[in-house]
Amino acid sequence: LLPYARRKLVSWEKFRFCYNVFVWWDGVGQAFTIMLVYIWSRRNPFVRMNFFGVLNFQAPYLPWVLFGFSVLLGNTIWVDLIGMVVGHTYYFLEDVLPNQPGGMKLLKTPRILYVFGSQHLYVSKPKYLSTL
Repeated sequence: LLPYARRKLVSWEKFRFCYNVFVWWDGVGQAFTIMLVYIWSRRNPFVRMNFFGVLNFQAPYLPWVLFGFSVLLGNTIWVDLIGMVVGHTYYFLEDVLPNQPGGMKLLKTPRILYVFGSQHLYVSKPKYLSTL
């Protein structure tokens, strides 16, 4: 039984190591979620939101409402703030700066992603439609 338990422990440690490599900090997942919420809320400013049926507000205030609720629950503020700062940076560089006079697009998709995703971008017609 001891060697079996030791093998299980080693496999659990390998799993935990691999998990920590891809999610290197427990707060990254929450910060990423807040970042996505921030970007969505800035791109949809006129959407009306309702928080637990008590608080009505427009979408740009959603990250701040979630931040306040997170503080009320006793969570650390840094994870949410990091997510909002990264989300605001992305929103500014992707949506605001290119639309300014003399602005430019600083964020570009790497070409390798086009290579991997190009097979789904262009769909050829089936052979039975090519004769029509």
